[in-house]
Amino acid sequence: CVHRSSTDLQLLEKEAGLFNAVGEVALEAYIDLRLQPDAESAAAAQVGWEFVRTLMPFVFWFFSHQEYQIAGAVEPFLTQFFVKVKTFVACAGGEAANPEQQPCHTVSLDQVRPILQQTLQLIIQRIAYPDWFQHNDPIYEDDERHMAFVEFRRSLTKIFKRIFLVDDQMGFLFVQASITQLAQRLSAVRPMEVEAVLFLYKEAGEIVKDVEKHLQANGPLAACFVQLIGCDALIKAEH
Repeated sequence: CVHRSSTDLQLLEKEAGLFNAVGEVALEAYIDLRLQPDAESAAAAQVGWEFVRTLMPFVFWFFSHQEYQIAGAVEPFLTQFFVKVKTFVACAGGEAANPEQQPCHTVSLDQVRPILQQTLQLIIQRIAYPDWFQHNDPIYEDDERHMAFVEFRRSLTKIFKRIFLVDDQMGFLFVQASITQLAQRLSAVRPMEVEAVLFLYKEAGEIVKDVEKHLQANGPLAACFVQLIGCDALIKAEH
C-alpha cells in the first residue's frame, strides 16, 4: 500500500502512520513473547523478530523522506525500538541476572548492525535543519512548524545516543567517517549539513564518560577534533 511515487504528502504521512502503528504492535508482541519460558513462545518470538526486520525497509523509506512530517510519522516506532534493542542482543549486558528470567529469544549483534548503520545514515540527513527554518528570529519561536521540527530533532538525538549503547564502536566510527568526509568535501556541503555533522559530533562527545582518558588514548573523537582544527575553511566560515 506504499505509494512511493506519490506527490500527495498527506497520503504518505497517513501511510507512514499506518506502518508506525503496525511496527509498534509487532514490537510489543515480540517483547512480550521473548520473555515467556515455553518453546512455543520462542518459536513465535522468532516469527515476531522476522516480522519486525521485514518491516524495517518500509519504515526506513518513510524515514528517509525529505518532508520531516513524513519522516516524523515513523519516529515513535524507531524510538520504541531503540529503547529496547539493547535487551534483544545476546551478551549486550541487557539480560537478566537470574537464569529463570532469561528471555527465550535473543538476536546477535550482527543481525542488528545493518539496522543501526542505516539509522545512523538517515539520522545525519534528517537532523539537518530544512531550508525554511528561521534561526534566531523571535517571530518564529512559537511557530508550530518550527517547534515540531525542533522536537523531531530532539527525538533523533536520543535515538542517535541509544545506538552507542548497543554498538559504541560503530557509532564512533560513523562520527569519524562523517568528520573526514566533511573535511574533504566542505566546499560542496551546505551549511545546515555541516551543522548536522558538528552537532552529532558534539552529542557523541557527551557520551564519553572520561574525556581526558579518551583524548590521551587518541580516541576517535580526539582524531576528529584534530581534523576539524586543521580545516581552515571550516574554522574561518562566517555562517
